[in-house]
Amino acid sequence: MSNSHLENHIFKLFCQTTELRPVQSERLATVCSAVLLAGTTQLSLVARRIARPISQPSRVIFLERFLLSPLFSQEVVYRPLVQHTLAGYHAPVWHLIIDRSPLVPHVLDLLMVSLASHRRAIPLAWQVVTFGCTSAESQIALLRQVEGLIPTSQPVVVHGDTEFGSVPLMQFVCQHPAWDFILGQTKHTYYQLGDWQWRYLGDLQVTHRQPRYLADIFWTKEHGYGPLNLFAFYKPRQNGPTSPRYDLCYCTTSLPIAHTLRQVGHRRWSTEPLFRDFKSAGWHIDQSALQQADCRENLLLVLSLNYLWATATGRWLCKSGRRGEIDGKKSDITVCFVSVGIGSFISMS
Repeated sequence: MSNSHLENHIFKLFCQTTELRPVQSERLATVCSAVLLAGTTQLSLVARRIARPISQPSRVIFLERFLLSPLFSQEVVYRPLVQHTLAGYHAPVWHLIIDRSPLVPHVLDLLMVSLASHRRAIPLAWQVVTFGCTSAESQIALLRQVEGLIPTSQPVVVHGDTEFGSVPLMQFVCQHPAWDFILGQTKHTYYQLGDWQWRYLGDLQVTHRQPRYLADIFWTKEHGYGPLNLFAFYKPRQNGPTSPRYDLCYCTTSLPIAHTLRQVGHRRWSTEPLFRDFKSAGWHIDQSALQQADCRENLLLVLSLNYLWATATGRWLCKSGRRGEIDGKKSDITVCFVSVGIGSFISMS
């Protein structure tokens, strides 16, 4: 199927939301629609979806030149589109997820802040970092990039696993009056209760049936930060068809102690489908083997644009009573994307 109609819709969207010149918007729309319909990052397969009367080798060269172009960036292209989308996003609490995933195995990782929305996560900002755990400074710097996207009075909960449980990150979150956090912790930490005695977190008694909730604790001997709250529980994880496994999880939070804390904290897992769609269950970006930093950044930009488009379109179809169009075959999904157009970005809530 020709992707000219889809390309035209995306082109109009870029013209309305970005400051790109028309020729630049046209080039970006061409690549986005081709990648969306190809469902892969393999250039030879993406090139076949380019609606231009040129040969296959010329299409591959076109893609290679696009990936090397310095004209496109998160700030110029993606941020205005996200702002346009969030203007129609109405939720009582926004759940921000900060997480890291391998990009080039054992070489580079993708550090990303995303917004949880209906069991999926929408990319807000990202950075390619060296393989390994990230520092609190780099995590805070990435969160600063999304501050301007969020209304000042909007309640926000920041989620992260044990890599993001540092006290400096907690302090940064609490600088925002309407922000809270739920951050994973390792057991190798000390906390303090009202008796001012330091206790080892790993000694906290937790059972499979009885989670623990501690209020008004002070966190770590180094910082003595608090008061904040702590909850610990066993999380089931299926390790095989007949052998369930349970992981003991610890989380610190600035939210009040409540029986719903675990349910709220579960929003963090919305980022897993996002990374899976970028990699093993979708575009296989981890197999793209791109060496240049500009190429990786432009490819991430295209995938994030497509993910935002597809998620907003899918949500719009569900709210319009047309869910069957996205639960059908791939060819049916293509028809949906072509027919929906720009209207899907007016509301995601």
